[in-house]
This record gives sequence, structure tokens and C-alpha cells, in this order.
Amino acid sequence: MVQAVKLPAASRWALPPLIRIRPGTRGTTVGARRALTNPGLALAPAVARALRRGQGAAAMAPLAGLAPSDAGPLLVLRLDRGTAVTQAASIERTREVVAALADLPLGERPRVLLEPAPGDQADESGPPPPRAGELQSLKPVYMQAGMRHGIAWQVLAAINVVETGLGTNVNVSSAGAVGWMQFMPGTWRTYGVDASGDGIADPNDPYDAIESAAIYLEAAGGRRDIRRAVFAYNHAWWYVNEVLSIAAKMR
Repeated sequence: MVQAVKLPAASRWALPPLIRIRPGTRGTTVGARRALTNPGLALAPAVARALRRGQGAAAMAPLAGLAPSDAGPLLVLRLDRGTAVTQAASIERTREVVAALADLPLGERPRVLLEPAPGDQADESGPPPPRAGELQSLKPVYMQAGMRHGIAWQVLAAINVVETGLGTNVNVSSAGAVGWMQFMPGTWRTYGVDASGDGIADPNDPYDAIESAAIYLEAAGGRRDIRRAVFAYNHAWWYVNEVLSIAAKMR
């Protein structure tokens, strides 16, 4: 039985809870090999060693077929007396995992318990804000937006470099483009979102602008063909080549 749970809001600093998963009444050991090779799982070394020795396979059975997700992997931290102790890489992934486990056939459905992660302390102010011109402070914003929409964070960062020098020049362009990622006003009305949670979709807010750029690139087919998606962002092949060249050097 999957217990009713209330997850924290998916804010950019929310720490995903631990997910304790105890197998259902018909849990089997046949999923160990699938769990070892499942790209949706990130196994702690001790867990992988145990599975290779044939231990803990029943605890992993509900997770063996878990589908990968753009919201990140499910970390399997340890096996504890027949229970898999896990933690998702994001709140979004936590929701997906809980829903997937609830959809398993009744006899395979595990019991799921969510609990606060050790050391989780509320910080109402959140993390230090990203700073214009500082790649390392902006990198988490690119990574989270890219993960949600299937766009490499380096591409988002490279577009930001070309468009506004990582937010150091957000003046309105001669063509009328605005904000951190230089959206035309009409395009912003279609794709602009409030990613910062302040109730305003603001192209001059790096969270909003970067998330919106990721949404635009995804809508332009960026998951399948990033070159054409970047071309849709700015209709010039020299622009595409410059963005992707910068992206290739990002670390």
C-alpha cells in the first residue's frame, strides 16, 4: 500500500525526502539484474555489490522497471532489513516515483514511506541568488531548467553568453528583444513563465528567463535536434554554430 503523502513544494531549494520502499506480498528476486542496469536508478556501491551477490533483490523488485526521467535519477542509498532506502534527485522525480509505484499491480505494489532527509532544515530565504556574469552561480539554474525540458544546460548557458553576457547586458536590443535571454515580447507572452515563484513572469529574472528559454527550445524540437531548436531561437546558422561551440567548452 502506498501511503498518502504530502510533498514539499518543488521550490529550487527544496530537499527531496527519503523514500522507504518495502516490497509487496508477491515481491520476487528476478529484478536484480534489471535494477543493476536500469538507467533510471543510481545505486550506491554497497547496494550494487549486494545485488551482484544475490542479496536484497526482493527489496529492489518494485524499482527494477522504473522508467528513466528528465527529472533525474532515483538514488538507492542502502538496503535496510528488506527495505530499499532511496532519495530522488528532485521533488518532481519524487512525485513520479510515488505515482509509478502506486500504479504497480496490487500484489507487487510496495509499501512506501516518505520521511524528511537527514539534516533537512527549512530556509525561508532560499539559496544565494544567481549573479550576472558568474557562471558557477547560474549553473544550477541552467541545470534544473535543462533537466526538466531535455535541453543540455551548456546550451542554455551558451545562449545566455551570446545574448547578454550571462546577464551583464540586459538592455532592450535594437530589434526589441528583452531580458536575460533576449525574448521578443510576443514570444515571451507565449513561452514566458514564473519559475521563481514570485507570481510574475519576468524576462529580467534569470530563473524565469532561463526556464522559459528551455521551454521554447523543447517546443522547437530540442530534445531531438538541438541545432534546429537553436536556429528557431535565432534564425542564423552562424548563431547556431557560435552557441554550440561555446556550449561544447562549458564545464
